[in-house]
Amino acid sequence: MKKVLVACASGIATSTLIVNKLSNLFRDQGVKVEIVQCSYGEVNSYVKNVDLIVTTQKFPVDFKKPTLIGFAYLTGMGEAELNGEIMRIINES
Repeated sequence: MKKVLVACASGIATSTLIVNKLSNLFRDQGVKVEIVQCSYGEVNSYVKNVDLIVTTQKFPVDFKKPTLIGFAYLTGMGEAELNGEIMRIINES
């Protein structure tokens, strides 16, 4: 099963919004994906076993995994493009 890591500063607020959007996207696409939610400080604990990282802002570390900024899910602007990029990565991983 594919796994996506969603991270924000606290691991609670904005990441929850992104998790909800991703859950709906994967359900609508008929794709089974495990979503893990954490704070920025916890990313190192999870990164080894994920296919994609979605953060709420640019992360200063290269984890050698596809990493996207999920800000479009917070603003609604560019959401379709972000969905397309996420599905491309999930389908290729």
